[in-house]
Amino acid sequence: MEKWQHAWEVRAARFPREIVFARPSSTIAISVTGQQCVLDCAHCGRHYLAGMRPMPHALEIVRERHPKSVLLSGGCDLSGRVPLGDWPRRVAESAPGVRINCHAGLVSDAEAEEIAQWADAVSFDVTTDQRVISQVYGLRKSPEEYIASYVSLAKRVPTVPHVCIGLAGPSESLSSSSAPPEIGALEAILETATGGEAPMPPAIVFIVFTPTPRTRMASVPAPEPGLVRDIIAEARLMFPDTLINLGCMRPGGMYRGLVDAMAIDAGVNLIVQPAPEVAEHARALGLAIVDTDECCALLGCAST
Repeated sequence: MEKWQHAWEVRAARFPREIVFARPSSTIAISVTGQQCVLDCAHCGRHYLAGMRPMPHALEIVRERHPKSVLLSGGCDLSGRVPLGDWPRRVAESAPGVRINCHAGLVSDAEAEEIAQWADAVSFDVTTDQRVISQVYGLRKSPEEYIASYVSLAKRVPTVPHVCIGLAGPSESLSSSSAPPEIGALEAILETATGGEAPMPPAIVFIVFTPTPRTRMASVPAPEPGLVRDIIAEARLMFPDTLINLGCMRPGGMYRGLVDAMAIDAGVNLIVQPAPEVAEHARALGLAIVDTDECCALLGCAST
C-alpha cells in the first residue's frame, strides 16, 4: 500500500466524510506595511503584498463593511518580524466581533503576549531549513529561533503552522535516503507538542512554492505534484487528528487540478480556491462538500 493510501484510510477513520472548500470572500487581507518589505525575499519580491489592502485605509474598510474576519499581515523587517504594532488592537476595538488572524513573523515572548490579547489565530511560517532562512529569506536567523517564536505564540493563542513545499528548490522523493526539508519542519512541530512546549496545532496549512515573474526564484520549478501529495500524506500520518489544509498559494492551471486531487487522496480537510474539476473527484470518494468564505487558518480556531 502506498503511503498516501494509508493516509487516506487514517483520514476516513478520524474525520467526517466531508471536505471544506474555502473561497475567502469574507476575509479582508491587510498589509500593515503596504507594499514595503525590507527583506524582499527571493520567492516573493513583494509581489504578494500588492494584493492586500494597506493600512490605514484598510481600517476604514473594516469599520464600514464589518467582514467576518481579517488577515493582518505585511512585509518583514530585518529581524524577520512583521511590525504589527497596535494594529490588532485597533482592528479589534474598531470592529467588535471581527475575527483576526495575524501573520506575525518572528516574535519575542512580549510580542507574542501582546498579539494574543487581540488575535483569534496566528499564522506562522515554520521552516527548519537553514538554506531557506539564509538564501530565500535573507535572514541571519536559525531554525531554533523559528521554533522558539512558534512556541511563544502557540502556548498563548491558537497558532496555525504554515509549511511551504518546494521553497528549498527541487527535493528528493520521500522514498530516498534524504527526506525533504518540509518533513523536518513537521517533526519540529510535533516535538513541541509531544514535549509539552506547545499544544497540538489546531490545523496545519500547506502552501506550494509558485515560480513568480520578476523574483529571484522565477526560474525555479514548482515541486512535483507527487512530492506535494507525499508530504501531505506524511503529515496526515504524523498528525492523525489535526486539520490539514491546502492553502491559497500554489500554481494554477493543470498543475492545480492535479495537486488538488492528490491532496484529497492524501487526506486534506480543506482546500482554498479549489480547481473546479476536483469537486467531482471529492464526491467520487464519498466526500460531501462544505463551503466556507473565510481564511482557512481560522477553521478549527474557536473565537476568543
